[in-house]
Amino acid sequence: MASPLDRCVLRLQGINYSGSGNWLDEMGNGLDAVISGAPTFSVDTWTFDGVDDYLSIPDNALLDFALTDDFTLMAIMSITDATPGSNFMMIGKGNTNNAVNSYTMYQTTGGGTFVRCAGDAGSALDASPTNMTDGVEIGCALVYDATADTIEAFHNGTGSGSAGADTSTVTFANSFDFTIATRGAKNAFAAMTVRAVALWDEALSDADALTAYTDLDAGYGVGGGLMLLDVG
Repeated sequence: MASPLDRCVLRLQGINYSGSGNWLDEMGNGLDAVISGAPTFSVDTWTFDGVDDYLSIPDNALLDFALTDDFTLMAIMSITDATPGSNFMMIGKGNTNNAVNSYTMYQTTGGGTFVRCAGDAGSALDASPTNMTDGVEIGCALVYDATADTIEAFHNGTGSGSAGADTSTVTFANSFDFTIATRGAKNAFAAMTVRAVALWDEALSDADALTAYTDLDAGYGVGGGLMLLDVG
């Protein structure tokens, strides 16, 4: 049976990682995640130390979205400190959790897990249905619906039910790398784990978001010879 994961622009699953070299994009778009620092990998999960470990995918048009573009970002992850001393960016494309021209997942000092799109200063969109707990893995998703002009956060496949309104007037696109466990400037880092990341150039429906999370959580394509080797 077809899955929403078949329609991704980018799909990274730890269960299919070869164990060495870059974390390869399973969709064949060349959006491979480059390893920096010394993150550890065990079984199906990356662990980042919050000091200098991160993954990055070089800037690419497939990773950028205009105000008129639907898109969805999903990740299965956990964090070490759910109430950090300062807000920090976990996954996304942008320089900080509140920078213009960006889309991000970030953690706040108050314990909130936010998804955000920012086209220009003062017009960012936040939604947070629940808080993360130290060391507890969740599936977090950001769904941006350009037609409805809304952003909604999903946790473990379920939407917040309170999508935020978009007042942005310029693009979310930028020249930064897509990053995991750091921000675009690569000078602040998140202590966290990541098991899977997926990106679509569509706004997933509630039903598709739940299916995508369920399939990603279970490991999609496992046992079908999908393990990818970095031979570069």
